[in-house]
Amino acid sequence: MHDNSNATTVIVSPTQTTVYTVVGFVGICNDTASVTIDVADSPDYTLVASDTIICPGTSINLTAQGTGANVLWNTGETSNTITVSPGLITTYSFTATNAQGCSTSASIQVYPGQSPVFSLNDSIKLCFVGADIHAGNGYSSYLWNTGAQTESITVNTAGYYSVIVANSQGCTASDSTYVSFSIFNADAGAIGEQNIELCSYGTVLLQAQGGTSYEWHGPNNYYSDDAQNELVGITAINAGEYIVSIYNEDNCAINDTVVVTIAPDKDCVEVTELVTPNNDGKNDALTFSFLSMYPNHKLSIYNRWGSLVYETMNYQNNWSGMANTGALVGKGELLPAATYFYIFDPGNGEKPIRGFVELQY
Repeated sequence: MHDNSNATTVIVSPTQTTVYTVVGFVGICNDTASVTIDVADSPDYTLVASDTIICPGTSINLTAQGTGANVLWNTGETSNTITVSPGLITTYSFTATNAQGCSTSASIQVYPGQSPVFSLNDSIKLCFVGADIHAGNGYSSYLWNTGAQTESITVNTAGYYSVIVANSQGCTASDSTYVSFSIFNADAGAIGEQNIELCSYGTVLLQAQGGTSYEWHGPNNYYSDDAQNELVGITAINAGEYIVSIYNEDNCAINDTVVVTIAPDKDCVEVTELVTPNNDGKNDALTFSFLSMYPNHKLSIYNRWGSLVYETMNYQNNWSGMANTGALVGKGELLPAATYFYIFDPGNGEKPIRGFVELQY
């Protein structure tokens, strides 16, 4: 190969095996010399790392992967693989040099990671079998000792449960907890009949037992924190489901329900059949249980011969044998003991209610 240089020294950088020839002249005389330069390959080495983030308390391997050369790391080590565990961001590099003196270098930065901040309570008391326990959100992965890989697990058996969590750097933390279940009194619940039918404006007693505290919720925004509650004047607006939450000492609650319904009007007709006006508080007057449902009613009372002896609008459950027509006795005088016939006209087009009442002294 000729580069037509007249210098006595030349610098060459061949990329393949090359023959260089030089011709020397003295006067008309000359001589020729040649040299062959072989081009050797650089070592074929790469840097392989098991990871570039190192978690606290762990180490990683760095490998100069290749053959046929001597390896020298910037740590001073000469093995192909080194194990490192830096506490700070650190650059690791190696140089691989072969027998021909050719070399290859590579480097990598290793970053220290942070373990996730994580802990469970030493013990957890669940309100019910089949409830969940949670490791907490914000982690990249979960592994429970049950094999589950979810943030929460459903617990059906008391005992120890542990979980390993990992963050986005792959660093892990673990903890365990003992899970037990809250206990309720065997008699916890509503007391008495739980499907109650009563007439309009009736009274119902709601009762519960077996807890340390109670909460009742019902129609029309009803609320009470008493175990026993008397509801007076029940109508359609406050009939329905009354749900009681019964809390134990762990503040766990079980629920029970009492359903209150209003009976049809025809099933709620209650009329006094005997009047004994002696002021003993029993049967002192003719009473109807449904007066408030018929504000335009009229009451008429007849004796056995069909004579009208008493009549009034807006009756007040106060007839105790007094006449107000003068048919047999004077107005405001007592009628004789006997059996009388009454007609109660609801005043709304419904069929009148008829019956007998016996008057005794």
